Formats: sequence, C-alpha cells, structure tokens
Amino acid sequence: MRFRLKSGQAIGYLPSGRGDVTLVMLHPIGLRSQVWGRLTAELDGECRSLAIDLPGHGDSDVTSAAQSIADMAASVREFVDALGGSRVVLVGCSMGSAVAATVAAAAPPNVKALVLSNSSFGHSPERFAALSKRSTEAERGMGAMLDNTIKRWFSVDALVNHADLVATVRGWLLAGDPIVHSRGWLALRDFDYEPLFPPLTLP
Repeated sequence: MRFRLKSGQAIGYLPSGRGDVTLVMLHPIGLRSQVWGRLTAELDGECRSLAIDLPGHGDSDVTSAAQSIADMAASVREFVDALGGSRVVLVGCSMGSAVAATVAAAAPPNVKALVLSNSSFGHSPERFAALSKRSTEAERGMGAMLDNTIKRWFSVDALVNHADLVATVRGWLLAGDPIVHSRGWLALRDFDYEPLFPPLTLP
C-alpha cells in the first residue's frame, strides 16, 4: 500500500494484524518494509503493525534531493499522525532507529513507547571515515558494497545455515537505488543522537 504525503511524495507500507496498539516499524538502510515480515507474522494476533518503506526504499518514492534523518522523520511523523491511531510504538533498526528517535523526541501525543535496535552513536573520526567510505562505495553501484555489507550484517553461521534469508537480503540491496544508499550513509554520518536524549522520556 502507499500513503501520499502533503508534499506529493508517496510512502510505501505494509499493514498487518489488528489491535489497540500499532507498531510502526522502520527498517535499516538499503532494506525495506518486508524485513519485518517474520516479526509481524508472530505478532499478528496481538497488535497492529505498519511497516514503512523509508523514502527512496522499497515502494516509496525516490526524492530528487538528499534526505536527512530529520527529513525522513518528518515524513514518518506525517504518516503516524494520519494512520497510526491513538497508541503507537515506534520500532526502528539502524537507520530506522535514528528516524524513530527523531520522531519520538518531537513528542507526538499518540507515540507511547520506543524500541531502538542496532543504533549507531558517536562522533569519532573513525566513524566519520567509515560511513563516508560506505557512501562512496555505494556511488559506484550496489554491487560494489554488497559483500562488505553482507559480511557486516550476518554471522558465518547465518551465511551457512540461513542462506535463503541472506539471498533475500542480497536481492533487496541489489534492487536499491545506489544514490539513495549513498545519501543514506551521509545522513547517518551527520546525525547526532545526543540532542534527542533530554526529551526522550518514553519507555
């Protein structure tokens, strides 16, 4: 399904389940809403889930300009205000966690809790250089960064014993827009959690 923002940009999303609580789920860089499929299936009888394709990913429109984490959060906030209902839990992984935290820090009244997984935090020169390098690799095409990404994301055991899952993720990455991916690493590189900490009082 797709939700049209006031800007005209469309956001893809996958709805699942039903209940008084809505989980709004935000994926890592280079992936898409389907990454949450196994989890939403397990939770189907307990709550409602809305798994979003972040801008430029999956079924969401690619924007002409680069998207900062704040830009992505503004789109998610508009989506949550329109479709989230009265009790929302934001769930983010990696880049999705940065977006989720940014939305939550603005204190939308319907956001009641926050789950952050695999968040990246820090200001070290090493981190800056690493994320800059990933951005440059992505500009050469998704294939240029594929092997390093898969090795970083999956253990040796997973590569051997969950080859079907690894193949699915490879396919999602290769189908991605390299410019969006490159810009995503720069957005993460330049994002800072620290100013968000004081207003984050949610469980």
